Amino acid sequence: VSLSDSRDVYDCLGAAQLAYRKLSVESENGRGWAAYFPHVSTLISGFERSSTLTRMEDLGLISLYDHDIMCRVVNCVYLGLDLLSKLLASQDIRPAEASDPTIDWASSQDCLGETVKSLLGLVLRLSSAEASGSKLKYTSIKVMAMTRSLFSLYEPSTQVESVLSTCIELGKSSNERVLVPKVIDLLRPVIMGMCSRVEHYEFNSTLNNSEGSMLADHDASLMLVINQVIETLLVVDNIFDNESVLPKDTAAFMGEVETIASIISVIRLQNMWRSRCQNILDGQQTVENTEAMTTFENSSNQMKDILKVVCSFRRNLALLLNFWRSSDDAPDNFHRLDLLQLALDDLITLVAN
Repeated sequence: VSLSDSRDVYDCLGAAQLAYRKLSVESENGRGWAAYFPHVSTLISGFERSSTLTRMEDLGLISLYDHDIMCRVVNCVYLGLDLLSKLLASQDIRPAEASDPTIDWASSQDCLGETVKSLLGLVLRLSSAEASGSKLKYTSIKVMAMTRSLFSLYEPSTQVESVLSTCIELGKSSNERVLVPKVIDLLRPVIMGMCSRVEHYEFNSTLNNSEGSMLADHDASLMLVINQVIETLLVVDNIFDNESVLPKDTAAFMGEVETIASIISVIRLQNMWRSRCQNILDGQQTVENTEAMTTFENSSNQMKDILKVVCSFRRNLALLLNFWRSSDDAPDNFHRLDLLQLALDDLITLVAN
């Protein structure tokens, strides 16, 4: 029942509840994850995944807004979080790459992205409930921590690919775009891990299969993928009109400020990694055309192109802020841009040094 295409055959919600009752931490690595993890997002989504209940509502037999049913939805969500909590606590059930399609699906970027999207949506709902004074079994902070822990279980490449696909999917909905910055922030631990490994890189090895050389090539290749994520999400070059200091769409621009700030924080970490790599290069007698060296140069050149876009946006933002500070028609919340400008200034200072 864990196959993604089984959703058309089984009532997913019922199958998920059965899986929870059968959960055992002694399951085989990979296969155990495949058997249980896909049910997490089903339970968190509540009755939306129940084909049976949806048909009953369509026939007018029940209302999913009935108080008793709504209480059961809450219990269902808690069950999903309980299931995830057990999986995270277990050392025996973990994602694993395999040729078995049931395992491949559970370890894929799509399954991870679908679950992360559900968890972050739940974080928002819990935050609203907390603001109203509701007492909850799981807090928004706890669920956010569980989301980060879940993300860290996957291979870095899967994490990065999941960030891109999830952000693109969230961007299609005006209601869900607010989640994009939280997804982008999941890249930061990935890059920080890369920064901590730089001292073990070997760019000067003529043996491309040496441990240090393979590590450098792997991380530089991963940075290439992260660059693609940034290039896809950093759409600041179309914000301003060349004939005016004002944005083409002020409301849309202000709605993207937090997303842009999250991307800038990731770019800052990228350049910390690039700087540390350059320090290693300066201390090693490099051999031209090693795989690690070539991959790093390609990644570094991409990052420089991204910085050109950022610098152009920084200049436009400075002009906009100067205009709005002396204008009576500035948006009430335009001072949020001061923090963004500080982040941009900090990035440029880091790169300059």
